[in-house]
Formats: sequence, structure tokens, C-alpha cells
Amino acid sequence: MKKIVLLLAALLVLCLGVACAEEALPASGLTLNASTLVLYPTQSFALQADGAEALTFTSRKPAVAQVSETGVITAVKRGTTYVDVSAENGSTAKVKVTVKASPKLQLADKAVSLEKGSRYQLAPSVTLAATASVTKVTYTYATSDKKIASVSKKGLITAKKNGTATITVTASTGSTATVKVTVEPAVTYRALLVGVTLNVPTDAVNNNLTGMQKLLSSRVADDFAVTKLKDPTRAQLISALTTAFAGATANDVSLFYFCGVSNNGNLFAKDKKTITPDELYAVLKNVPGRIILVLDYNSSGVVANSSCFSDSRFTIIASSGKGLVSYFAYINGDASDRSGVLTRSLLKGCGWDIAEKKAAGAAADANGDGMITAKELTTYVKGEVSSLAAQMGVTQSPVVRVGTKNAVLLHVN
Repeated sequence: MKKIVLLLAALLVLCLGVACAEEALPASGLTLNASTLVLYPTQSFALQADGAEALTFTSRKPAVAQVSETGVITAVKRGTTYVDVSAENGSTAKVKVTVKASPKLQLADKAVSLEKGSRYQLAPSVTLAATASVTKVTYTYATSDKKIASVSKKGLITAKKNGTATITVTASTGSTATVKVTVEPAVTYRALLVGVTLNVPTDAVNNNLTGMQKLLSSRVADDFAVTKLKDPTRAQLISALTTAFAGATANDVSLFYFCGVSNNGNLFAKDKKTITPDELYAVLKNVPGRIILVLDYNSSGVVANSSCFSDSRFTIIASSGKGLVSYFAYINGDASDRSGVLTRSLLKGCGWDIAEKKAAGAAADANGDGMITAKELTTYVKGEVSSLAAQMGVTQSPVVRVGTKNAVLLHVN
């Protein structure tokens, strides 16, 4: 019996010794999913520890970076701090958190002017440091007046009514930027297309007029009210110039296209009577808004160079200079199926293939934004006319007058 008691006592001592030994072992360090962090204000990072439970998180400088009970660190302002992590068993770890100043939020435009009913897509961007711990950047958008300009969750602005509103863009890096949006009245588009077959191939005039009408009715997004006139007398042409653009306002766009023949820049009507550049200006000067003249005839550059058309409202594209020829190009190599070199180039730039008789890419839309400005159109047409004429073994150089270079002339589908 005495031996049994001694044996039990020995076993009890051994068990107590083992328990004490376990309690005396040092706590192991925590393994976290980050040891250093580089964040921007408002960015968050969720700390995690492998196999550890009942964790406690503490920020040494909450003014720089805060940490939630679940270990989500949120950057507050520029500076450096540490977040200490401890487990119930005494294990600990720390994370160095560096909060950088918010990077600059970049926008393509600080101010935009939109027609009522039109839209504009914002494309904000920020450049992060190479050491940034959170590389995904999200953006939120707000408008100062949704009745004037609304903005979607994806940054698409819609012009609602006349006035001015400010769109504020906020990045998840704490960066902000604003865009001033001015909404203008909707634009009305009008076009007068005139062709005269006096000493000009009938097939070329027909193709020119048809191509221009197809462009304006099916390729251009703007809703043009088109008047087409073939072989008018002088009196009929002057009357059409007055009536076709009647009702235009300062926000509207009026397009006058003429193909035919001339004498030193004077337009010939079918009755062989002429309209001088001064007479043409005398009619058009009373038309409000932006005016586009596309003139496809010999010496049409005289109009573009005329001092009376110096008003910045006018954008003029003329096929050739004083005393120079405006050529016709064969369509698909057919000598009986022609079009003006200038007209063909203009159509191609705006997205209509006169040879294939179908829509094509709008080559003049240099930046691919769906809008063709005065500068884009005139630059493209000058280059394309020279190139097409060179292929024909001739020389033809358009004469252009650019009014307001950034004025949007056309929108393409």
C-alpha cells in the first residue's frame, strides 16, 4: 500500500512539472499578411494572422492611421505609425504604416461645354507610388446641380438643361478634382447642298450630291435638315441660301455645299449668272451660329481668302486656289462614274465611302472621340486631297479657313 501511495505521488509531481513547463514556454510571434504598408488617405487594408484568434489591434498614432477591432487599417493623413497586434496567448507582431500625401487626380478637361441632351464620359486617373500596398483605385462622382448636369456612378455626365454645374470626382486615394460643366441649348443643324452641271460632268455632280446627302443622313449623328438643289438659277440659289438657314440661332450649325464651275471664284448658276464672294457673304453674314462652306470648284480658294469671310464663325474648305483646277476622281476606275477629289476626301474623313456607298471609319476624327472639330476636318482634308491628287498624277491643294479651331462641326456615329 505504501508503494502505491508513493507511486501516485510521483506521478502527480511529474504532471505538475509538465504543466508548469508548458506555461513557461515563450509566446511565438504572429505571422501577418503584411509587415509594412504604404497607403494613401482613405485607403484601407485588412490585416490577417495565420491560425491566430482573439486578436487585439492598436494604432500608435490614430491621427495617421486607424485600425478597427477586426484589423482593418484605414489611412487618415500623411505620416508614419505602427499598428500593434497581440493574441490571447501573448503572441505579438507589429506593422509599419506609411501614409503618403494624396496623389494628384488627373482629368482631361477642367471645363466642358455640352449641348442639352448630350453626354461626356469622365476618365479620371492617378499615379501611385511603386511601393503602394493597395493598387486598385476607385472613383465616386457628385454633381452640384443634377437638374443641370447629372453624373452616373461610372462618370458619365448628361447635360439636362441650360446652366452651369460642377462635377466633383473623388478617388479612393483621397484625391479630388472638379469639372465645370456648361450646358448650352441644343444645336440645330441645317445643310444646303447645291450642284450645277454647267460645264461639269453630270455623273460627278450626282455622285457628289448623293454622297453628301448620305453622309449627313446616315453617318453623321447630328440631325441635319437637308435641302438639296440641282441646277438652280442665280435667283433660285440666292433664295435657297436665305430659306435653308432660316431660323438659325447662335448655337446652330449651317452647312453650305457647292459643286460646279466658277470664274475667278464666282459661283456659276445654271443660267450662267454668277454670285461673287462678296454677294455670297452678304447673304450668309445674316445667318447666326457656326457656318461651314465646302466649295468644290475651280478657284474656290478665292472665297476662303476673301477678307469678308474673316469672321471666326466661318470654316471654309475650298478645293483649289485662285486660277487652279479642281479635279474629279474615277470611282472604282470607271471613267463614267466620277466624284470631286475634294468631296471624296471630305466624305472619307467624315465616315462615308463614296466608292463602296457605305459608312466607313471617320478618318478625320483624329482622337476618336466621336466629334470632328474644325481643325481636325481641315487638317485631314488638306492631306487627303493632296494624296489622292498625287495618285492621279496631278497637283491639287485645298485652301482652308479655320474659324474657331476647336469648335465641334460634326458628331459621327
